[in-house]
Amino acid sequence: MKQVLEWSLMGISMERILIALGVFIGFRILIRVGFPRYQRLLERIFSRFQLKTFDQVNQAFRNPVKWILNIVNLYVSFRIILGAHYPNWEGKVPAGLDKGVRIAGIMIVTYALVQASKLLEQRIESAAASHIQLEAKGAVNRMIGKILQVVILVISVSILLNEFGYNLNSLVAGLGIGSLAIALAAQDTISNFVAGIFIILDGHFDLGDIVRIGSEEGVVEEIKFRTTRIRTFEKEMIIMPNSNIANSPVYNYSRRQQRRVKYQLGVVYGTKAETLKKIQGGMKDLIQAHPQVDENSVMVRFTEFGDSSLNFLITYFADSSEYGTLMEVRETVNLEILNYLEKEGVGIAFPSQSVYFENPLIISDEKR
Repeated sequence: MKQVLEWSLMGISMERILIALGVFIGFRILIRVGFPRYQRLLERIFSRFQLKTFDQVNQAFRNPVKWILNIVNLYVSFRIILGAHYPNWEGKVPAGLDKGVRIAGIMIVTYALVQASKLLEQRIESAAASHIQLEAKGAVNRMIGKILQVVILVISVSILLNEFGYNLNSLVAGLGIGSLAIALAAQDTISNFVAGIFIILDGHFDLGDIVRIGSEEGVVEEIKFRTTRIRTFEKEMIIMPNSNIANSPVYNYSRRQQRRVKYQLGVVYGTKAETLKKIQGGMKDLIQAHPQVDENSVMVRFTEFGDSSLNFLITYFADSSEYGTLMEVRETVNLEILNYLEKEGVGIAFPSQSVYFENPLIISDEKR
């Protein structure tokens, strides 16, 4: 047995090889048996105390932790074999081994952080679900997750390049000049992109809402990170940059609970004052009687002597934000007013002009 232990392979004694092999096998058994039990213990603790987030983090880091333990096992075993007191390996393989372990560790940690960013993406989505009533919220969550992953990968690649001996200062300086040129060329795109994020997160309007932005009015059909598409009532498609929307007042008609109706109604000259007073009260009563009209908002006033009519101002609020319902209410009210005025013998005026001659107009029957 002693003779076997004194054997050597490439300058390494069999004793040290066996010790390293024993450490590797023992550590491997410990990982294989102990790690699953440790995981089950954590799962029971998280389940008992309803720590769902910690359980999800544990699931995300399970494989990376196992990989790191296996790498540590290999590293310790090789360090036992390639000890510093073996002159043939001094400063060569151990240094390369250390670098290899660091690189593997960086890659594993990067993978773990990318998995954690996906978990954060899910948490953001669940937290925002009650605040963002928008189909595009899924796109926002995916975008946030992608940004986090890109940041993690950029940092990871920078560390790896440093491990391989690249000078990051000159690289960063070169990228800085290029990034500045790109940023100046794409500042409009970036401003639209950022504005799109805030439009979606703020939730000022949803898909299907009727809005007025500046002089444009219509139904919101699509919200993207750079543009928003609005379909006008004339069926025209308007594509608006999000930066313009962010800098303009937005009127969201779909968010209001009521919609106002306001117009003038003119009756013919010659209608007596008593009749004007009567039809004023009559029109107000029939408008208030409509089930979808806020009776406290109804106003009917004789306001002015027009060029060809005696004008009433009629205003009321319909108890609906839907455009179609508003049109139905308005139509019903107008028909009832028309029937009422016909019963009262009051004519509705129309634009007209009267021509008066200073001298009597003589009409001759003489044929020319």
